[in-house]
Amino acid sequence: IIWELDNQKDKKAKSNPRPTMTCPECNEMYRGGMCPNCDYEPEKEQRETQGLTFDGQELVEIERETKSKKPKKKQTSERILVSSLYRGAKRMTWRQVMGMASSTAKAQGTTFKCPPKFTVAGKEYQSVEWGHPDGNRRVSALYEFLQRR
Repeated sequence: IIWELDNQKDKKAKSNPRPTMTCPECNEMYRGGMCPNCDYEPEKEQRETQGLTFDGQELVEIERETKSKKPKKKQTSERILVSSLYRGAKRMTWRQVMGMASSTAKAQGTTFKCPPKFTVAGKEYQSVEWGHPDGNRRVSALYEFLQRR
């Protein structure tokens, strides 16, 4: 007995079934330009309503254009800082959160400059200065808005 653990061939064959079309005249399912049962050949518009096109040999699914994503608004450094604080609230130190904020700003094509003050829920907070001993503390210990209630 020959045993194989790789069954990738089977997955590919099952995941992409070939498109078929229903004949409007005789309700026969077929894959091609002309119905094999009644010789009916649909117009291009009729195939397109079923999401299919005929390439001369077989039916092919029409690939729909994906909606273009609107470019995201670039976030301010203050917004990046606050979101990074919330994401790192349970386990990260201030320095780690600053690294995460820098990475987020870099991903959007800007540079992160830590604001000296930031506002959360209408209350103003001070940022920890670089080199301050609190930089090694968890951010949940530094700001009450990150503490569990």
